[in-house]
Amino acid sequence: MPGSPRGSGISLGDWRREKSVMHHVPNVGIVFAALAVIFVAMAVRDFLSVEGKLTPARKTWLKIAIIFACVSIGLFALQILTR
Repeated sequence: MPGSPRGSGISLGDWRREKSVMHHVPNVGIVFAALAVIFVAMAVRDFLSVEGKLTPARKTWLKIAIIFACVSIGLFALQILTR
């Protein structure tokens, strides 16, 4: 039976304790989403300071923001699919 301690080699008490601890773990997807927002804000700040010219720093910040956003979306999707 998936999601139960039967056949897993752990006691029922340990299994329940592990399941309750998982509910208190902060959502890592939120951290990645916040990092994406921070990097987009840095890119916007750079955009406003150089009046629209594309700088290497802005390109880098946008790429990092896209990576963090994709990871965040993936983690949220994984969380929804594994419920």
